[in-house]
Amino acid sequence: MLEVILSREAREDVFKIWEFVGDDNSKAANRFLTEFKKLLSLLGIHPDIGQERLFADSRLYGMRSLIVPEFQNYLVFYRHMDNHVEIVRVLHGARDIEALFEE
Repeated sequence: MLEVILSREAREDVFKIWEFVGDDNSKAANRFLTEFKKLLSLLGIHPDIGQERLFADSRLYGMRSLIVPEFQNYLVFYRHMDNHVEIVRVLHGARDIEALFEE
């Protein structure tokens, strides 16, 4: 099983999503965290299951994404590195994804 590492931005994304969802429904916010953690475990075992993403910026080569189960609007963007999986961002699918990566 590979180690799964969250970037600082990904940690902030998860916290903001948890807060946003929790404003309406605290149980749903906690369910989001549970589903996100399950997804991290799955990526540690099967790091190449996500959809390959193609971005204009060559620095984003190898980026993949997966939908958070039960939270279909949220995507986990990650890279399978040699000895670990790096979670780069966790974003709402309706956002301008490419622009957010350019920041």
